[in-house]
Order: sequence, then C-alpha cells, then structure tokens
Amino acid sequence: PADLKDYHPIGLRVEEFMTTDLVTVFENDLLELVVDMMDWKKLRYLPVEDKNGSLVGLVTTRHLLRYFTQKGRSPLPGQKEVVSVKDIMITDPITVSPKTTMKEAMHLMRSKKISCLPVVKEKELVGLLTEMDFLQVAGRLIDRLG
Repeated sequence: PADLKDYHPIGLRVEEFMTTDLVTVFENDLLELVVDMMDWKKLRYLPVEDKNGSLVGLVTTRHLLRYFTQKGRSPLPGQKEVVSVKDIMITDPITVSPKTTMKEAMHLMRSKKISCLPVVKEKELVGLLTEMDFLQVAGRLIDRLG
C-alpha cells in the first residue's frame, strides 16, 4: 500500500502496547493464592507492588515451575520452605519507562533473554510489556501490507 512508506514503527512507544489493566500482588501474599490467581486469570507474569504502588518484584510461571518441581525434593540444610511471594519473586526486575521505544524494549528483552518488562514511571508501576505485545506491532504491519 501507498501509506506503508509513511509507516515508521521505529518510533512506536511502549505506552502504546503495554497492558495497563494489571493484576498485582504483595510480597507477603501466600504463594498458593498467587498460583491460583495466575491460573484463573491465565497470567504468566505477576508484578509485586508495595502499598505505595511501587514495583518491588515480579513472579513468573518459570520461577513457580522451578519451585514446584524442586518442592518434592528434600530441602537442603538451612533452606526454608517457600510460602510467600517474597520467597520466590525476582527482586530487581529489569524495567522500562512508557516512553521507551518498542525497538529498545525488543533489544533489551532479546539481550537479557527475558519475555516481560514491567513499565515504571517515577517508581510507580504503570504497565507490563510482554512478548505477546509485540504481536500487536507485527499485526499492525501485516494489516498495512494486506
């Protein structure tokens, strides 16, 4: 199509594609509740917030799978049982701002081998960008080609 030459996906921002209707948990929430919530809502990533809405961690299905796979094994001496979100969450997740370009986000996700980026504005969690959101970008381009 003629308008394709005017299409510049390089300038697309994370804020255009991020999920903003977020389900979040607190670090003291029980792990069993979080697992049920992720299953019920079909979530693969669950941001962990403090009472001020600041991001303090991230729970992923990969970490849960690893935990439940190892749960049946005998604990190592001095190892405590995981019972809450804080015991399993990623404590310092890589984040981006809403103004980050999709290209920058894609390169970051590739280089760090991650599939989810919490989106933070002035320490407040405002969204979540996952590899699935890149399908929207691809969809836009394909629609314009077709």
